[in-house]
Amino acid sequence: SSVEASEHDFRDLQVFHENGSGTDHGKALLLDNLNGKLWIVDFNHETGDDFSITMSESVLLGSSKNPQSFVFNSDKSRVFVVNQGDDTISVVTLVDAEGNVRSVSDMESDIVTINLSDYLNGKAFAVTANKAAYYSTIDGDYLLVGSEGIRGAIVVDLNAVALPDLQAVEAAPSTPTMPAHPHPRPPVRSGH
Repeated sequence: SSVEASEHDFRDLQVFHENGSGTDHGKALLLDNLNGKLWIVDFNHETGDDFSITMSESVLLGSSKNPQSFVFNSDKSRVFVVNQGDDTISVVTLVDAEGNVRSVSDMESDIVTINLSDYLNGKAFAVTANKAAYYSTIDGDYLLVGSEGIRGAIVVDLNAVALPDLQAVEAAPSTPTMPAHPHPRPPVRSGH
């Protein structure tokens, strides 16, 4: 089935799996804001004259998520989707420990949700998240999430988030749980 652009609101497109040969297809993610989906785009630019791009599968985030943007971790094994509709980040594990692209059903089975209001230290603000940046330090991995609601950014310590282990991705539970803040909440960064 073909995908009509008028039925979607595409926001972002990024490659996460390179196209290395004429028989190997590359993979990219295309963010569909209107339908709350990440479309898997297959492409192959190594076939000579027969350049092909297909969009046949999508990871459903949820129709009320209102996804705005996404960012990958450093090895592109995970994507962090900024959802303005419910002020969350959806974390989708894209590849297994060997670097093979997972099936859509496997990707959907262990999506982790990070609730951004948990990082407001009890303050009642609408987060209205819009963008994120991923960064690593010697202390670990972090997301910096832009917030229109607090006119600043929220720092999410990914070391304190229960993400599926890449070594055990196939055995991950279908409903991952978040730890009850084993580490202190990071301070809210604000432009006030």
